[in-house]
Amino acid sequence: MLLSTIAISTITKNRIQISLPWFVLSLILIVSFVIRSRYLWMRAMIYDEGHWLMFAVLSNAGYTPYTTTFVGIPPLALLTIQLGAKLFDVTLGVRYPMMLFSLLGITSLFCAFQPRKSIFNLVTGLLAAIFFSFDLESFRGSGTFMGEVPAVSMAILSFVLAQQYHQERRLFWLMLSGLAFGLSLALKLFVVFFPALMGLVILLTIIQGMEGFKISVIGRLIVAGLTWLSGVIIPWAIFMMFYDPQAMYQEIFLFRLAYRDVNLSQSAIIVENSLGVIQMMVDRLPLVIGAIVGSIIGWRERRSDVWLWLAWLILAIGPLVWQSPLRYRYSVILLPPLAALSGITVTYLAYWLFQWLQSKRVDRISELAIVSLLAGIIILAFAVPVKSLSRPPDPYTFPDLNFDIVEYIKQTTVENDCIVTDDQRFAFASNRLVPAALSETAQGRLATGWLTTEDIVREIEQHECAAVVYMVDYFKTYLPDLSSKLRDLYFLEITYDENFIVYSVKKQITSQPAISLEAEFGRTIALKGIDLASSPWQPGQEIHLGTYWMALQPPEQAYKIFVQLRNDRNETVATFDYFPFAAPNNRYRLLPEFEYQYRIVPHLTTQMVSAEDIAIYPAKGMLPMNAWPVGRVIREVKTIRLPMLTPGNYDLYLGLYDPDTLSRLPVSESGEGDTLWLAQIEVTEKK
Repeated sequence: MLLSTIAISTITKNRIQISLPWFVLSLILIVSFVIRSRYLWMRAMIYDEGHWLMFAVLSNAGYTPYTTTFVGIPPLALLTIQLGAKLFDVTLGVRYPMMLFSLLGITSLFCAFQPRKSIFNLVTGLLAAIFFSFDLESFRGSGTFMGEVPAVSMAILSFVLAQQYHQERRLFWLMLSGLAFGLSLALKLFVVFFPALMGLVILLTIIQGMEGFKISVIGRLIVAGLTWLSGVIIPWAIFMMFYDPQAMYQEIFLFRLAYRDVNLSQSAIIVENSLGVIQMMVDRLPLVIGAIVGSIIGWRERRSDVWLWLAWLILAIGPLVWQSPLRYRYSVILLPPLAALSGITVTYLAYWLFQWLQSKRVDRISELAIVSLLAGIIILAFAVPVKSLSRPPDPYTFPDLNFDIVEYIKQTTVENDCIVTDDQRFAFASNRLVPAALSETAQGRLATGWLTTEDIVREIEQHECAAVVYMVDYFKTYLPDLSSKLRDLYFLEITYDENFIVYSVKKQITSQPAISLEAEFGRTIALKGIDLASSPWQPGQEIHLGTYWMALQPPEQAYKIFVQLRNDRNETVATFDYFPFAAPNNRYRLLPEFEYQYRIVPHLTTQMVSAEDIAIYPAKGMLPMNAWPVGRVIREVKTIRLPMLTPGNYDLYLGLYDPDTLSRLPVSESGEGDTLWLAQIEVTEKK
């Protein structure tokens, strides 16, 4: 009967021991953390998370946020994700630091009812915290590193500190409230109505303690308002010491305003948003009913905090109606008042039921009834999140990507190559970075004109990006002229289906290879150098070999490349034969809907071989040597897997031969007959 003793027999307005509220709060936080910890490893990274993570990874790589790197999120969100990336690399665990803000919001909502004073308020705070913690959208949002739930959580903390000011009338609490709200804005510019709510809190506080004439009230309002505002400014003043203020203002504020204006130009947006907000309310109908009843109870019980929660709810609806675009996850902004008012409703109803049953002198039944009521409500709140944990964890961080394209990029580029994509999750899946200025290629930046075709082409040429990958329809929708520009830059356009397109094989390479070489094969093809990962290597390891070629005259054949590894006795221990620019494969189809047939559309500057001929024999490479233009440097990357070799030093050789006659092309300059020595490598024992 311990639960009944704590939760029922003492549901009165008597004072309680100070340790009990924190014990209950600890239980809530432990359960919330454990369930969220499992959930965040089960849900694949969403599209928007890909861009946010790219901001952080590029910042950790040394690119300056807001100037070198386009960063469309506030600095505290950036720093939090940076921390997650340092601790957990590019895995789903990167969400942990951001998730902790939701626990702070749960704590703040619990403390909003000052549970130290009575069991009555303790139960109210407990229920409100549970409703907030395990609302499905709040639960999901705190399992990502998107900013909505963290920003709302910090706003709840600001509200609780403002309540403390309302009770004690000490400006210290008001400054702390402003500080908490400043941090909320530094996570996401989301709870934008909050200054109006704070103005109401300050006004009510001053009116209740009003003495003297009206001018003194105005003076107090000014002092209190400036105190709160100074708290808001403090964190931003600190951030401005580390980041460029003008660049932050443009990318965080002006960019979002521009995107909102583009969407608001649609005539039906207000009507659509209004219907969307109504749907958000309908989906939370039990909490909405609880909030209505809680408001009525608050009026009867003369609870001033009820009116402040109601003001939050009313003020929050306005920004949602004007939000563009309105996403369903934004509904968490309505949740704190709904959870708080519903907590009041359930607690009062339980108390009145207990009193009524006591008047009937059925104490044991009253205890059982109240315990059953509260337990049922708590179980119902837990039901949906707990049910979502019943499915097994997803082994893929990015399961909805095309893994054949991912594998193609991995096999045909080296790790320090940049790529361009409209879905940054693809860059992470391929273990490649994007140019810092193209860290965000989402709909908002494209729709507003903050990213143009000229911007993308300039970055591709400046960084010599190895490929451009279309994964969603944003490039096609907002930059329809980009494809023609890419055909001027790349030899190959590989179309998997209407959504997945890859442009690869840069037509002109100006960067220098890591290892410079000068060798001619048959006085037809020149090798200018190679890129090779530094050894030691291990048996079974995949090695990227980048080769820089230039046709000196039109090649007569589609020559084949061979790479040899020789031991210290000049014995060949491994050979790799391949045509340059191997075609993709279809090994990674996960679901039936991923069935596709790719087609290759080469864009050649010299038409030695017709596009139709090349397209029908990818077995000889997607860009055979007899189709190479004269005088241009082309880079080809081959991924080779080392066999099980004994530890030691090995020499790497390369040559060309005609696959029809098997005759090798002679090597001039530094070659040895028909093979060219490239480098010596070290092979160690496999760990």
